[in-house]
Amino acid sequence: MSTNKDYYTNKDNKVMKSKAEQPFFIQMNMRSIIAILTVVFLIPLITSCESIVDKSPRGNLNDDAVWADERLVDAFITDVYANAQIGNNVFPGNDRFIAFWQTAANVAGAEHTLFAAWQGPLSQYALLNINGVDNPVPDFFAQWRWINMRRANTIIERLETSDLSPSFVQMRRAEVRFLRSFMYFRMVKRYGGVPLITRAQSLDDPIEEIMRVRNSEQEIYDFIISEMDDILNDLPSHSEAGRANRGAALLLKSRAALYAASIARFGEMQMDGLLGIPQDQEMNYWQIAYDASTQLINNEPFQLFNQIADPVENFRRIFDVESMNSQPEAIFGEVFNGIEKFHAYSQQSLPQGPAIVWNSNFNVLYEMVELFDFRDGSSGQIPRSQVTGQEWSLQEFILDRDPRFLASVFYPEMELFDETIYFHSGTIVNGNLVTNGTIDGVWPAVGPPRNRNRSGLHVRKRSNERFVTSGDNPDNNDIVVMRLGEAYLNAAEAAYYLGLTGEALQHINAIRSRAGMPNRGSINEDIIRQERQVELAFENHRYWDLRRWRIAHQVLDGYRATGIEWIKNWDTGNYQISFKNVEGNDRIFMDRHYYLPIGINRVTENPNMVENPGYGY
Repeated sequence: MSTNKDYYTNKDNKVMKSKAEQPFFIQMNMRSIIAILTVVFLIPLITSCESIVDKSPRGNLNDDAVWADERLVDAFITDVYANAQIGNNVFPGNDRFIAFWQTAANVAGAEHTLFAAWQGPLSQYALLNINGVDNPVPDFFAQWRWINMRRANTIIERLETSDLSPSFVQMRRAEVRFLRSFMYFRMVKRYGGVPLITRAQSLDDPIEEIMRVRNSEQEIYDFIISEMDDILNDLPSHSEAGRANRGAALLLKSRAALYAASIARFGEMQMDGLLGIPQDQEMNYWQIAYDASTQLINNEPFQLFNQIADPVENFRRIFDVESMNSQPEAIFGEVFNGIEKFHAYSQQSLPQGPAIVWNSNFNVLYEMVELFDFRDGSSGQIPRSQVTGQEWSLQEFILDRDPRFLASVFYPEMELFDETIYFHSGTIVNGNLVTNGTIDGVWPAVGPPRNRNRSGLHVRKRSNERFVTSGDNPDNNDIVVMRLGEAYLNAAEAAYYLGLTGEALQHINAIRSRAGMPNRGSINEDIIRQERQVELAFENHRYWDLRRWRIAHQVLDGYRATGIEWIKNWDTGNYQISFKNVEGNDRIFMDRHYYLPIGINRVTENPNMVENPGYGY
């Protein structure tokens, strides 16, 4: 650990499990930042336009040089974007394995499991919620983002006194304030109240400024909402892909108010108001969520993607995005180019067959299948005794379901890259089970081992079906984190609790109509929640929704995930279906898990940093 008067960092500028995790120690050497930014972020600029070194020697870039050059400021802001975990990546940069971390909340929310127990999110979720280990919080949950928060605060402060063009300063300050609020939202939904720090701290500050107490949960939500109000008109309606815009600000405001209203309605006040939202504030937050969502729907230049006649292909194409600017529903997300910045989500999600390495990792749980109704509007939750008590054709069990299911899941016998995908564990021929060789020279007796290892269905949503499958290739598919479909669901939920049931129904039916599903004739809480889980499946929402609705203990506690095993009957052309456990232990979700632990290291180092309830050391 190296130090100077103002900054604490390790040699790689990484967060360390030490005082560097505390807000007041989250400092970085400015010369180190400039050097890193020059090498990592400015190479494209140097090769495509006037070289930065023409203005200041690379080895002598100083503080004033950064704030006198728009390109250097943009590079600094790019660093904040890269470390804000927009696409739910734990580690920024080029890492083929960040795809695992992109799915961490889906694993926690029992939407899908992973191929093997050693894979990061699955093993660390087991540590937190199955074995009850609370310190340290596993990486994919931890959002103690103070290094990046200090970067954001520094930019905001320095731009206030900058001589750069007023229009540049106005827009860039608004962007960084959005990112700061985005990071606060990720923290507050995990921990409740956290310290609200809006200026770059210094070790010369008074001790009470350094040893900060936690602000209340309500204060953090109110801060996010007020920030979005303040910056809204400073942001463009449309922006360069991956940068903040008015739509992103409205949707973040809507999310924050939706969460606050839910906690006021379903949660309780704890720790003398540090945690919880007062019940008498519920309607105020529903109204804010409703207003922000409807403003986004009605007044901003985004629209539900509905350009392809086939509702399956139409829905799939929302997420198969080579450039977010070409997708009218995409509001905000993370941009990848496949060269300087890439991931491996498609390779890791595609089934074995077309994908030859690191495939078949995201295995859909049957409980999620049951949420998807059939196209005629009938329930998708078939009594399990009936499922296992007869044979099923693919048409009646899979193909007749909600088109969003077919767009979101890889399933038996679908065609992909001119290949048929197989998931079955055996084939019945003349009444006998065959598990090797081929049938009539065309049908494999069993599907590839990685396809049938866990649940018998794999996540398709967000995969790039333009991806080159021959080998270990970087993926350039952008990750859409905010889209207009969510705004319709936020508006529906808020309208319902405000008593505007007609509008709630209208918004739900707009989403269903786009998906090729029949309209609902009435609305209630269960319908709204089911529609949300179906529309936003595998997009890192369900776990947080179960928590804010305060039903996670009902859904997740004592639960062991279920997968499907398929047996093909060659004589009838149908499938025999059975169920299997795909987790070794029942999950545990206790009341304390509605707020994650601050952690013993942070509490020990700052005596004013009180711990959340239920985490004794």
